[in-house]
Amino acid sequence: AIILDLEVDGEYVGKVGWNDIVDDIDKTYGKFFKAALILWAAVFVCGYLLLLYLYVYFVRPTKELNDFAVTIAKGDFDKSLPIRKNNMFGSFVEGFDIMREQLKASISRERESEIARKELVQGLSHDIKTPLTIIQTYAEMIKDISGDDPKKREEHIDVILKETEYL
Repeated sequence: AIILDLEVDGEYVGKVGWNDIVDDIDKTYGKFFKAALILWAAVFVCGYLLLLYLYVYFVRPTKELNDFAVTIAKGDFDKSLPIRKNNMFGSFVEGFDIMREQLKASISRERESEIARKELVQGLSHDIKTPLTIIQTYAEMIKDISGDDPKKREEHIDVILKETEYL
């Protein structure tokens, strides 16, 4: 406790005393409580800001890359991944997009090659079937005309060979 002399207009009136220890402890508890509350609020806000930062700069780009890889695996090469230069995956995403373009071009070239191959096989098949059909027709005609006589058969074969020299 504190005890002081009380004077009014220079005249001694008496003594005044009060218990300042209890008041100081109450004030200290109040200040400590306010400081602790402010500290916890700051930690809470900073924690959420950190989580938001981690989500925006790490989790979301990783999820986008995963979704992009699944899209590519399904064969959809038309959907591109947005390239954001402000995150750490910017150059990596750019590489993924270049890979997507190359895969798309490669598959397009493969399809065109397959179509050209089928057309070539069809053309060759037609080119081979036509002379074979002509030869088969002439052979049947020779057999029908000549019958079983080998001499007549040779004469007809010589005539046909002269007519079909382009074969």
